[in-house]
This record gives sequence, C-alpha cells and structure tokens, in this order.
Amino acid sequence: MAMKKTIVAVSVLAVLGGAWVGASWYTGKLVETQLTERLADAQAQIKKHFPKADTSLTIAQYQRGVFSSQVTYAVDIVLSPSVKEQVTVNQNISHGPFPLAKFSLAPKLAYSQVALVNTESTKDLFKLSADKSPLTLDVLSSYDGSSAITLAIAPMEDKSEADAVNALKFSGITFNGTAVVAKDKNTFSFTMTPFELTESGTSLNINKFDFDGSLDNVTNIMNSKAVFGEFIVNTTNEESVKERYTAKDIELTGNVKTGKFDMNVGLGGIKLKSFTQEVNGQTQLSIGDVTMVSNVEEDDKNINQTLDTTVGNITMANKEMGSGRLMLKLNQFDGNTLRYINNNSEQISTLLLGSAIGGSPEMAMGNEQLMTHLMTFLDANPTVSISPFTWKNAKGESQLDMSLTLKRPDSLEFEEPGELAAQLIKQFSSSTRLSMPMLIEQAQINNQVFDGMDAEQAQAAAESMVQELMMIGTSMQTLTVQDDNLVGTFNYADGIIDLNGQKMPFAQFLNILETGMSGE
Repeated sequence: MAMKKTIVAVSVLAVLGGAWVGASWYTGKLVETQLTERLADAQAQIKKHFPKADTSLTIAQYQRGVFSSQVTYAVDIVLSPSVKEQVTVNQNISHGPFPLAKFSLAPKLAYSQVALVNTESTKDLFKLSADKSPLTLDVLSSYDGSSAITLAIAPMEDKSEADAVNALKFSGITFNGTAVVAKDKNTFSFTMTPFELTESGTSLNINKFDFDGSLDNVTNIMNSKAVFGEFIVNTTNEESVKERYTAKDIELTGNVKTGKFDMNVGLGGIKLKSFTQEVNGQTQLSIGDVTMVSNVEEDDKNINQTLDTTVGNITMANKEMGSGRLMLKLNQFDGNTLRYINNNSEQISTLLLGSAIGGSPEMAMGNEQLMTHLMTFLDANPTVSISPFTWKNAKGESQLDMSLTLKRPDSLEFEEPGELAAQLIKQFSSSTRLSMPMLIEQAQINNQVFDGMDAEQAQAAAESMVQELMMIGTSMQTLTVQDDNLVGTFNYADGIIDLNGQKMPFAQFLNILETGMSGE
C-alpha cells in the first residue's frame, strides 16, 4: 500500500514537473513573440514623435532556454554622418508560470531583469557608478497584462575630480510602480524615492514624486497626474553668497490626445503651492498659490487655446506686492500653419534670425512656402486677446482687457513698417481701469524694494508718478478720471478710431497724441 502511494506521489510530481517545463517552454515562445512586437512598436513611436532622429532598435542576440532566456538589444544612434553611437542592453528573462529568479505562489508570465552593458559609449557612466549598471529595470509580468516594475538609477560619484567638494555626487533613485495593459485602457502608476544631486557647489533635492496615468486605447486620450513634494536647489556663487530656492507641492495634470494637426489638444494644468528664494538665510521672494490651466481645442481648420494663470500672492523683501490673474486667448489659429511651423521650426528660426541680424525682411518673404502658410494663417483672422489682466493689492485693483485681430494685407509693398501694421490689423480694442490708490501703493513698494528709498521718500515719489500719469493720460485724451480710477477705452477698425466714445480718423488720433506729448 505504501509503495502504491509513493508511486502515485512520484507520478503526480512527474506530471506537475512536466507541466511546468512545458508551460515554461511555451512562455518562452510567447515572450519572444511579444518582444518582437513591442520592439517594432517602439521603433514606430520613435519615428512618429522624433522623425528627425536617426535611431534604430534591434535584437542583437536571443538565446531561449526552457526556464529562462537572454536577450541583447542594440540601440544605434547616428549623431552625424561620421559619428555613430551604440548602446547595448542585456535582458534576462525567467519564464513563468513560476519564474525561478522571482518565485511567486501566484502564476506569473515572466520576471525580467534589464541592465546596461559596459561598452565604449557607456564606460564613463560605469566609472561614475563604480562599475555597476547605471540603470536597471526589473519587471514581474502577470498573464492578465499587469506588471510590477522597479526602475533604479544607481548612485554615482565622480572620483576623478580633484576637488572632492565640487565633484558630482548622486544618491541614486528608485521608481516603484505598476502597469496594466488591457484591451481598452492602459494604466500605470509610479512613486520615486527621495534623492540628492550635488556638483560645483550646487545641490538639488526632491523628496517626493508620484505619477499616475492612463491611455484610452479607443479615444487615444492620455490622462496623467504628477506630484512633486518639495523641490530644493542650494547654490553658492563666487562671492560666497548662499542662495536657496524652494518649491512646494507642484502638481501637473493632463487630459490630452494628439489632434488632427499633430498637436496635443485637451486640458492641462500646473499648480504650485509656494516658491521662495532665500539669500544668506533671508527670504527675498515668496510666491504662493500659482495655477495655470490650458485648454486647447480644434475644429476642421483652426486651433483655439485659452491659458488662464492666477497668482495668489507675491512678497518681496517682506513687502506684499499683491495678487493677479491673466487670461490669454488664442483663436482662429490655422492648424496646418502651426503644424508646418512645428515641423520646420529650425529652418524658420534660421531664416528669421538671418533676416534680423544680417539680411532684410525680403529674405523671409522670399521663402515661397513660408509666405504661403503665413497668408493662410492671416486669412483665418487670428485673434489674440487678454481678458482679463488684473492686479490687486491692499489699496485697490486694476484691470486691462484687450483684443487684437489680424488680417491678410492687400499688399506686402510698403515704405514704412507702420503702413504694413495698418494693413495687418483688422481690429484692436482695449479697456483700461486703473485704481490710483492701487498704483500709488504699488509704486511706493517698488521704490522701497528696488530703489532703496525710505518709506517717506517712496510715498512722495509714488504720488508724483501717478499724478504725472494722470496728467499725460488726460491731456492725450486716452484716459479720463472717474472717482479714484483712470479709465479709458480704445477701439480701432477699418481705419476709424473710437477713443473713449469719440470717433475719428487715424490721422486725427495721431495729431492728438502729438499735441499731448508736446504739451500744447
């Protein structure tokens, strides 16, 4: 009886062992197929997002065994016709369902360990990291598409530097996270360990970084959120002045996708709880509660963007400067023109720079393709508006609203730049409300902070400046006084100026300005 039980037990173990071997062999084939597919996907993404990058990814060697496989990748980067770099990466894969290198009671697809290889291209990095791989990646993958990921950047130190105090020192970073690849949506989440980087008397410290994101495979919308805890930079200049910059609670969010003009459309945002600058231990600048929200939309022809920025408070040298808001709107921006500019930004910059420093405007105007896109851009009547721009301090609040719409000029032949400007502007409007107590308070603080005046001198100079501003504005008829405010409206369209309700030809407006400036 005992013999039969032993035979049964041995038989069960043999069957299980055979099943494990078979499953491991099958997993090896499955992993090999997926690696080839993922490599092709990665190469396609590089070509899509970096079309000018001459980079290729290949599998230099693949050795598949029953329980494990070894893969060597080659990353070739062509920097110039005569300069080519190659980075080599090794990957050791322990096959599931029970990877020997990372045993788990729950069946797993594979456990993968990735590391850089010490070659001519990476030898300097290996010297810094004490001959250990500067970058390692461990991935434990499940059959359901989820993976546990650990990405580590090794500690580094430049021991060849004679001055040890100024030598490069890096504490190392580890990212721990998870990723889930599913049919409809891919999700990923990472957390980072604190790190410190120092070199040449400057140090950078980040104590927290969390990232969560998802990619909808149906809509192609990328949803992401990144959070930094405390971001600190310490530096000492040649005069031994110590400066410290601290940013706290930075949050970056996005809900975007690539639009029809190859640009990101959707919502994006930045939040900053506080930023401070300290000099020799004394706070010089403090900024609090900064938010920036961007909304990019598109239709069949145009891209529109709204950028809304608020600053909760600014303090300089212990003086409260105030708070403000700026909303910038860009409407009717031709999408094909923006795509052309993005794809040819380097050539366009070179052309415009050449026109500015050594040539003439005709250099840029002579580029037929550039001018064709520029005229298409102007045909759409692009509009730039600021509504509102407000600034508030303890004594009051001021506001400016403005809008500028461009048009295609009838001709590019002009004798003076002013003639072209008149042809380019379809409409311009502005509305101004300046609180005089607010302006006096702001000028008084500026005089103390920037010019070193005492309180009495600063107040007298501020009052004089605002009084002079009022006299100039009223003499030119650009501003009127209403209670404690300087108010003005200005509109231009079709060659007619509407200045505070008074309509006049453009030439008459110029005459008013000349008369006001001359003091007559």
